[in-house]
Amino acid sequence: MKCRYRPCFKVHPTPGNRIESLDALRGIAVIIYLVSALVVPALNQLPQSQFISAAITLFVPPLWHGVSLRVFALPLFLFVAGASIVPAYNKRRAFARMPERRGVTGRILRRVLLLLAIGLICEGDLFERWPHVRLVGAFQRIAVCYAIAALLHLTTGWRFQAALFAFLLVDYWAILDFGASSSDSAAAYSVEANAAAPVDSALLPGRKYFGTWDPDGIVTTIPAMAITLSGLLAGKILAVGSCCESRMLKKASLWLALSGMSTLVAGLLAGFACPINAYLWTPPFCLIAIGVALVLLGILHGLRNGSARFLTAPGANALLVTVIAALAAQAFPTRVNLGGMIVTLYLVGVLAIWLDRRGVYISV
Repeated sequence: MKCRYRPCFKVHPTPGNRIESLDALRGIAVIIYLVSALVVPALNQLPQSQFISAAITLFVPPLWHGVSLRVFALPLFLFVAGASIVPAYNKRRAFARMPERRGVTGRILRRVLLLLAIGLICEGDLFERWPHVRLVGAFQRIAVCYAIAALLHLTTGWRFQAALFAFLLVDYWAILDFGASSSDSAAAYSVEANAAAPVDSALLPGRKYFGTWDPDGIVTTIPAMAITLSGLLAGKILAVGSCCESRMLKKASLWLALSGMSTLVAGLLAGFACPINAYLWTPPFCLIAIGVALVLLGILHGLRNGSARFLTAPGANALLVTVIAALAAQAFPTRVNLGGMIVTLYLVGVLAIWLDRRGVYISV
C-alpha cells in the first residue's frame, strides 16, 4: 500500500519524550545567547582588531533598525517553546474536557510562575527599590507566550491557530501604522512615537528598557505570540506517524525548509514596506525570524544520525545554561574578566554534556 505524506498528530520522539531537532535548534539559540552575553563583553576589553570588531558587530544588537545574530535568540526560544508543546501535551489533548484538564492546567501554571520568577532573578532587580524593578524580560515573555500557546493547543485545531497567526501579524502591522502618535510613517516606527510607547507608559509598571516603553512590553507581545504559534504549527509537522518513517521524515524536513525559505523571502520583501526592527518586533522581522527557524529546523530534522549532537547538549538543558550565563554576566556588570568568562563557558559546556549523556534534563 502506497503511503502518502500527511502530517499527523502522533509523536514518535527520541527516548525521554524529546525531539532531537528541537533540542538542536534550542541549542543554537543558547549558543547565540552565550556568545552575546559572555564572549562579546569580554572581547570589548581586548585590543581591537578587524576580526574582533567584526565579531562584536555580528553579536551586538543594532542601534535601531536592522538585525544581528543576537536579536534572533529570543524568537528562536519562542519558536521552540511553541513546537515543544506538541510532544509535551499531545496525549492530553484528547482529555482536555475531562478531570485530567485540572492537572494539565496546573502544570502549565507551575511552569509560567517559575519562568516569571527566574526572569526577575535574571534581570537582577530583586533587591532594587520600586519603581526601578523591571517586570518584563525574555523569560517573562516566554512564560506568557508559552501559556497562551499551550491552552490554544489543548482547545483549538491547527486551522484556527494558523488563522490566528496571520491575524496577529496583520493586526499588529495595522497597530504600528495607525496607532502611532505621529502621522508620519517614518516617525511611526521611531523610538518615541511608536504605538507601543503610550500603551506601555500608561499600563506597564516598573522600569522600562527605553524609559517610556519596553521591547518586551504589552503591545509587542502580539507579534511574539505569532512567532510562538508558528512554532506550534511546525511542531505538528514534526509529529509524523510511524508509517514509512524515514521517507516521511525526509519529506517533513523538506517541507519545513521550503516553508522557511518562502517565509524568509516574504519577510525580506515586506521590509520594503515596513522597517525590519527587532525592538518593535515588526512583522518583517517576525517573518524573517520564523523563516530562519523553519530552515534550521528542517535541516536539523533531516540530520537524525547524531550529526548535530553537539547542539543538543546545551539545548536539552537550555534553562539551566541560560540562567547560569545570565547570573555570570551580572557578576561582572562593568568590568568583564575574559578569563572568568572563558572558565564559565567551559564549565557550562561540560555540565550540559554531562547531563545530556546521563539523560538528565532540568526543566520547569
